[in-house]
Amino acid sequence: YHYKVSGAADGKQIDITVPKVNEWDTTLNILNDTFIYANVFAADEFTKVYISFDKGKWTEMTKYEGISPNVLKQYRLQSEGRYDSMKISKFPK
Repeated sequence: YHYKVSGAADGKQIDITVPKVNEWDTTLNILNDTFIYANVFAADEFTKVYISFDKGKWTEMTKYEGISPNVLKQYRLQSEGRYDSMKISKFPK
């Protein structure tokens, strides 16, 4: 089974989000938290994801059942008329 992300390269199987504070455009700063998110596409309840910093020990990540932070960011920007949804879907009016 091979999952294909609509509008993305064949090899795109994960989306990683890290905290980012922007000083010149603070629109999305309200969505920041202190977590790193790894959205593994087509994962199931048995999928395990690990993270390592600076070639250190690998640590298992905790499963998050919420909405992807990148989806929340796109929704926020679309709501303000600033983002046209990667040309694959339109924000409902």
